[in-house]
Amino acid sequence: MNRRTLVFGMGAAASAGGLWACVRRGDRAALSSEQQELLARVSDLTIPASDTPGAMETQTPEFVALALAHGVGGHEPALVDRLAGELEQAGGGRFTRLDAAAQASALQKLDEAAFAQNAATGEAWRAIKSLIATGYYTSEAGASRELQYELVPGRFDPDVPLTADARAFSSDWTSVDFG
Repeated sequence: MNRRTLVFGMGAAASAGGLWACVRRGDRAALSSEQQELLARVSDLTIPASDTPGAMETQTPEFVALALAHGVGGHEPALVDRLAGELEQAGGGRFTRLDAAAQASALQKLDEAAFAQNAATGEAWRAIKSLIATGYYTSEAGASRELQYELVPGRFDPDVPLTADARAFSSDWTSVDFG
């Protein structure tokens, strides 16, 4: 591993913003066309377009490819080939050559097996699905159009009676007196 990969991988693990900057800049991972097609198809099946953009419109497959290329989460591009093998077993044939219905069925079968209790298979799919979700929900459209933002989740009661023994919350660093 070279210094650039290590430093970038550490930074990208801390913030998806670094990877999205690379995607916007046009950086591409050195994946084969078959690997790119596989990532694109599973991303599209995982988060299809609806009334909000899907994974394809947000460039999530490119995010996943760069995350793998930079070793985010300890993963590498070979994970795509392992996913292809898992999908081939689930679908009974080369995933990218199956029709759309067979692809959806194979991915659903793999997903059920991979996320079953004490799953012995599906390691590659679990990792890539996690990267797809991370990529999508940290993309501009995923974070601002798909998700809702509420400054104060739940009900806010600004007038709460305090007693003499009331203490600050551990998550409220603004009220801690350090002096």
